Amino acid sequence: RRYTKQNEWVLDTFLGSGTTLIECKRLGRNGIGIDVSPQTIQLAEKNISKERNAFDVKTEIITADSTELCYEEVLKKIGIKSVQLIIMHPPYWDIIKFSDDPSDLSNEKSLEKFLSKMRQLIEKSYPVLDKGRYCALVIGDKYSGGEWIPLGFYTMQEFLKRGYKLKSVV
Repeated sequence: RRYTKQNEWVLDTFLGSGTTLIECKRLGRNGIGIDVSPQTIQLAEKNISKERNAFDVKTEIITADSTELCYEEVLKKIGIKSVQLIIMHPPYWDIIKFSDDPSDLSNEKSLEKFLSKMRQLIEKSYPVLDKGRYCALVIGDKYSGGEWIPLGFYTMQEFLKRGYKLKSVV
């Protein structure tokens, strides 16, 4: 409600179990969800289908590596030019391994490789976000070998380097 209005478009680059698209249906927003895992997509589709579509909004689900997509082409196929909110809730690097797929961010071998893939995603998705609108990054930090790794802050830096402005940290 704070960042979008009814009938606007929300892009979720890491669909997971489908929570973002469920909330889109509840609040009257159109939603696009992307996930690399076909099994996760099946779960999300099942969860999303249970939600009543009181607002007659559109829901698009795409099985793909979100870091490799051409977002302009994705939106063109849907029949829109831009989105009004992007939500990114990537795996917290390798804390939980979500699949054996090498393109799954939870399988990246190093922090730099994880951040490199996030850079790709940020650069590819930024052009389809309406000017003056928002991208929400949901990410946690991790501990490894007795060291705190501020994954959230490192990832936020990648956004800032690519033209985003930080509005808040929650």
